[in-house]
Amino acid sequence: MGVPRGATTRRSVRSGAGRRSCTAQARRSCALAHLVAGGVVAAVLVVASCSDTDFSSSSPDAGEVDVGRLPRVTSATTAVAPAGDDSSVPNETAAPSETAAPNDSSGSTVPASGVPGVDDAEPLCEAWSQLLGTRQVLTLAANFAGPTATELARLEVIAAPLVQRATLAFAGALLDAGAVDEGSALAAEFDTVLADLVGPLDRRAAVAVAALADAGAGRDEGILLAQVWLDGLRAFGSDDVEPPLADLGPDLGGLVDEAAAAFADSAPRWTDDPTLDTSTVDTPATLALLGERCPDLSAIGVGDAV
Repeated sequence: MGVPRGATTRRSVRSGAGRRSCTAQARRSCALAHLVAGGVVAAVLVVASCSDTDFSSSSPDAGEVDVGRLPRVTSATTAVAPAGDDSSVPNETAAPSETAAPNDSSGSTVPASGVPGVDDAEPLCEAWSQLLGTRQVLTLAANFAGPTATELARLEVIAAPLVQRATLAFAGALLDAGAVDEGSALAAEFDTVLADLVGPLDRRAAVAVAALADAGAGRDEGILLAQVWLDGLRAFGSDDVEPPLADLGPDLGGLVDEAAAAFADSAPRWTDDPTLDTSTVDTPATLALLGERCPDLSAIGVGDAV
């Protein structure tokens, strides 16, 4: 999901002297820091870095929407108030209903509604489900909800902070699974996975986050939007063609509308972006890992190429 060549696709990252040597104990942190510094993942989140490398998530030309960590909840959280109001803290509500999977003696459950896996206990599965679920929901909305270009852009803007958080979480989970080990199949595919498999979605999200920052959104707004989109994925029904999203209120809604108008002007419409076709991206080891680690999420194609 890229933007036309020549357009800015990511916020810039200030670094120290660049790539430096790291101790064995810090290889994972170094890999993530270099990943951000190299521009594969937009630097919306502060990433732990090597002790001898000064990486920053600050942008020299604009602010950042720092999502931070969202709660891994056992009950659904719904953001219902505009940012800046004391009542904008997500409200805890009853947990979404779950029903046991038919003929399943393992004790696992599947949600009665919602995108499977977006709150999975396995970080790899959780991040992948959030990314793949977002992609599928946006594709449904683009093709069947009949949105205008700005209406569709608005959905992407709301989704963008969660997409960037999930992209970095996915990268970290792959490194934990062995992608940091030189010579492994996962390591050989790592750059391709981040640049070509999930990169298109992340690059579109980066443009949307830049538009949010330019409209005046900050960390609090990013957290709220990420929570709103995540709750939309949790509540997405089998007959829905666009996610049920909480009312953003006039303040946050105004920022999103302004960012959506700018995003619609700077990025191709979802259905017109050729980079979204990742069918030729070859990452068999990564997809095999997803299929092995996340078997309960096969309903949304977890383990399949996006």
